[in-house]
Amino acid sequence: MPDPEPQIPRWVIASVLVFAILIAFVPTLHAPFLLDDYWRIVGNEGVHHFWPPWRHFTDPRTSAAMASLVQFRPLLPLSFSADIALWGVDRSALRATNVALHFGVVSLTFGLVRELLRHWDRAPRASGSPERTALVIAVLVAIHPIAAYTVNYLSARDLVLAQLGLLATLWGYVRYRRRGPPVWSRAWARSWSAMMIAFAFAMLAKQNVVVLPALLVVFDVVVARVPLRSPGLWLRPLPFVVIIAAWVLWSQAVLDFSDFDNVIGTFAPSMFAFTQAKLHSTEYLAALLWPFRLRYFPLVTPEVSPWNAGTLAGLTLIVLSLGIAWRTRERAPLLSFALCSYWVLMALESSVLPLANWMMPYRQYPALLFVGLGGAVALRTWAAPGLRTPSGRRVLAVSAVAAALGVTLVNSAHWRSEDRFWSHAAAYGADHRAHLNLAASIADPKDPRVQVHLREAERQMVVEASDEMATAALLPGLDDKVTRFEADQSSATDTTVGRVHFWRAHALRESGRRVEARREADRAADAAPTIASYQWYAAMDAQHAEDWGRVVVLAQRLERLDTDPSSLAFLGGAALQNLGRNGEAIDWYLRYLALPSHESSPSGRRSVTMNLALAALAIGRCDLARPALLDRQRERPDDTEISGLLAACPGR
Repeated sequence: MPDPEPQIPRWVIASVLVFAILIAFVPTLHAPFLLDDYWRIVGNEGVHHFWPPWRHFTDPRTSAAMASLVQFRPLLPLSFSADIALWGVDRSALRATNVALHFGVVSLTFGLVRELLRHWDRAPRASGSPERTALVIAVLVAIHPIAAYTVNYLSARDLVLAQLGLLATLWGYVRYRRRGPPVWSRAWARSWSAMMIAFAFAMLAKQNVVVLPALLVVFDVVVARVPLRSPGLWLRPLPFVVIIAAWVLWSQAVLDFSDFDNVIGTFAPSMFAFTQAKLHSTEYLAALLWPFRLRYFPLVTPEVSPWNAGTLAGLTLIVLSLGIAWRTRERAPLLSFALCSYWVLMALESSVLPLANWMMPYRQYPALLFVGLGGAVALRTWAAPGLRTPSGRRVLAVSAVAAALGVTLVNSAHWRSEDRFWSHAAAYGADHRAHLNLAASIADPKDPRVQVHLREAERQMVVEASDEMATAALLPGLDDKVTRFEADQSSATDTTVGRVHFWRAHALRESGRRVEARREADRAADAAPTIASYQWYAAMDAQHAEDWGRVVVLAQRLERLDTDPSSLAFLGGAALQNLGRNGEAIDWYLRYLALPSHESSPSGRRSVTMNLALAALAIGRCDLARPALLDRQRERPDDTEISGLLAACPGR
């Protein structure tokens, strides 16, 4: 049946989408590099040359200069290297590419939504033009503030690339299911080839798209009404499962690489699930409806129990929305499909899998189109009669677009400098990383806000560094601020100063800059001599540099702090031995060997015994060396080195 309204010319659709995107993103083209951009672009030599392009598919290390950020998403560094080969490390050119890719996502959004409304909607066509509804939804996806956080943050390009592949696959599948070409026909082969190429593209960009098979099953059950017992329902997603398996095989079996530890946090799955439920009722819902508060690193209080208001509200929201999906599956299947698809796309990152970050502002980007589709169908189904008329629908569309664009333009001011960006985050409640970034971004080291935000970061953090802390700590301009902070002992504690140096040492060590890491570790250890972990890491760095005198100083501090003696025997004893202070080294080794067996390992006792023998021989103490060597000989009777040492120290 033809649409009641004439079709919109393609050039008009393209012009509207381009115009909307330009209005939203031209003001932020010159936004600064942020967060991972320093490690994935600015300081990443792996993307500063284009040839050979296939290296990104065989070496995950090209993705980032810091080990804790390395991931196997080869299309991300490949696209960065292409941009840099053409334009250099130019943030405006890099962001223009993000904008162009986002236009591709928005165009596919229009195509998919139009396909669903035109061919799979069971409502009367008088309820509105599929093309106009699809265009409004595409414009909302184009300009929504969530999209701004995805496009303006250069390192989020992997999500935009993955969304391109995901939408191309999903649109192709919906068209394939409508047309139903005969199996093994040319049309069938073309459809499946295109879908599998698009999905492989998405997998090589970001692996969030592994939920695609679930989306296809939901579509077939809810919209196409395929019975659960139908073999085709479960067979059709299998080619995509094979692509997922091939990716796992290539990355883990062939490349021997997994970034699981880099993306998974230390939270218990239950705690993460309860906290995510709370966030769905607070942060995620607000991000969709009132996104002024969108920010990086929101301050989140973890929940260990479901029995709190926020978690209960979130669980109620999830259950209620899924209940609506079930109740409307016959009357409004597209609404049911949209609701289910939203939760499928959100499930991987906001349910029970404990990721390192509680929330990121771009996490809902893949699900935006389903929010728009569900909202359009819900309004058509339940809105007041006056809003169902053509004029009522136009008022709603214009109001929604104007609201989204207004918020995006207001928020665009935050992207003009790092100071503004992190000030916005801190104003609405942010964690230690935002405060640390804000302190680094303030141009004037004398600005009192520097100390305020360093103190707030210190208050929120624990002593031990994590990869997330380290990534935030190693920022341009922070070192000068910390030096000034260190000098002002009236406002900074030794612990505060030591922590910041400790974070920086951890970050530098992760990025392979061992000399600088050692300098920062020493500053941390000297600033806070009562914190054992600072002394230990500084000693490890000094040991790596073979500065045995410094190792001895730090080991003596650790001894005064009642550090585990089984660890100190190797540290202090070996350093003293290397300095020729064998008598003192023997004292450290004997203290270790005097420990109960359950406080020392067999391998540790063997190593210490051998070191003791060598130190004793060096000062002619055969009374100590010979028993130790005989112990080792009983374990290794064929060791000629031990036999030679025993010959030099004959028994009486």
